[in-house]
Amino acid sequence: MNGKLTVVGTGMTAISQLTREAEHCLFTADKVFYLLTDPHTEGYVKQLNASAECLKRHYEHGSGKPRLWAYQDMVETLLAPVRQGQSVCAAFYGHPGVFVYPSHEAIVQARREGHEAKMLPGISAEDMMVADLGIDPALPGLQTYEATGFVLLKPTIDARIPLVLWQIGVVGLLTPEAHPSRSNLGALTEILLRSYPSNHQVVLYQASAYENIAPVLHVFALRDLARQDINALSTLYVPPGQHADPDPSRAELLGVRLADLSLTHTQGGARVPGQAYGITHPEKPGWVTAAQGCGAASAEFAAG
Repeated sequence: MNGKLTVVGTGMTAISQLTREAEHCLFTADKVFYLLTDPHTEGYVKQLNASAECLKRHYEHGSGKPRLWAYQDMVETLLAPVRQGQSVCAAFYGHPGVFVYPSHEAIVQARREGHEAKMLPGISAEDMMVADLGIDPALPGLQTYEATGFVLLKPTIDARIPLVLWQIGVVGLLTPEAHPSRSNLGALTEILLRSYPSNHQVVLYQASAYENIAPVLHVFALRDLARQDINALSTLYVPPGQHADPDPSRAELLGVRLADLSLTHTQGGARVPGQAYGITHPEKPGWVTAAQGCGAASAEFAAG
């Protein structure tokens, strides 16, 4: 019997970022599984479909079970009813294809076995970060890595381009119940200090799960990374340490003049979010107010 698997994302903000397409899938599925971070979205998913079942049980907290084993168990859980010919909808917070191993693996296996399988996009933490920090990944570009992979794979850092490190709270940790390691954060700091000065201003970011709560936007010197209050959802944004100036010979190859390029291209944009807006908080010395999104809200963060 050929079944069907659809993987959806619920976004980062409770309920409000769930698309109509994902909502329809959850409502019409024979079986729903989910892995979410807030109780409001969890309750709404259960309201849409009474069959909804949480996947967190596969983590088996306290057992020391490797995270990859838990992910593989989730894949088998998702595929079991698909193999029985049922229509299954699996919901993950954020974008279901961003740092979600079970979604990708389940789709690959389902298709290999002859079942219909697809993924619907959702709003990811990166989408939220672009809006909250006021950055554009196209100008002058963006380097983005999962923190543990960044340490182990040893990629070349271009200090002219913004750097984003995801899941720094679990860098080097392979079990779900592990708490942030100060020593591992110290190792990550040591690696970054080879490319940036110790006083380079970086941003600890965490998207808000609720519309009326501001995101975490804490600015501090890179050398102090291991002393910050970090959790599993924390992301590190490292602004450029140098200007990204266009290469004249490359410009000649494209047949363009440097004088015709925009200021964003010619002047790089090495800045800490908040400084770009030039607005200091009127009542809190050392704090900055940063415009968020299209100006519909504001977020405050400590500038040091």
